[in-house]
Amino acid sequence: MMQKELDVIKKAIINEVEGNEFYKMAAAQAKTSEAKEAFMQLAKEEEIHINWLKEAFQKIEQNQQDTYEFAFEKFEQFRDDNSPGIFRKGVKELDTSSLSVAVYGIGMEMERASVEFYEKMANETTIPKLKTLCQKLAFWEKVHMNEFKAQYDLMMGDWWNEQEFAPF
Repeated sequence: MMQKELDVIKKAIINEVEGNEFYKMAAAQAKTSEAKEAFMQLAKEEEIHINWLKEAFQKIEQNQQDTYEFAFEKFEQFRDDNSPGIFRKGVKELDTSSLSVAVYGIGMEMERASVEFYEKMANETTIPKLKTLCQKLAFWEKVHMNEFKAQYDLMMGDWWNEQEFAPF
């Protein structure tokens, strides 16, 4: 059994649970049904990641990581390195512009930390399938990070205007 990998997977699962709960809270504060739907989609994606990580944990713990086809390998959308365009339809506002800036800023930082975490994990593991999973998760989290950054930048403009600091 590879205890280091198991310990790191446990941390990854906790990170994904935190993201899931954060996105549910953001959905509850959404101003529009589109924003609520976008955040709930992110929460669902975090649940998928949790399930993949739990499966990896179980198979590594049972020393079956080389003989088992993992669920992430069967997931067509994931296999093609695509992540749904959560915010492609435009700005997703929350209850206030201050809350929007905060949520998108925190979301962006959470996703950035996830990218770094999964890239480090991929570089350090000696388990080929875990390396592939981490690389795919890092890619997907990077897509989310970039989507959050775009929304954050848009919301910052609105926030500065409301503060009467324009042009900023």
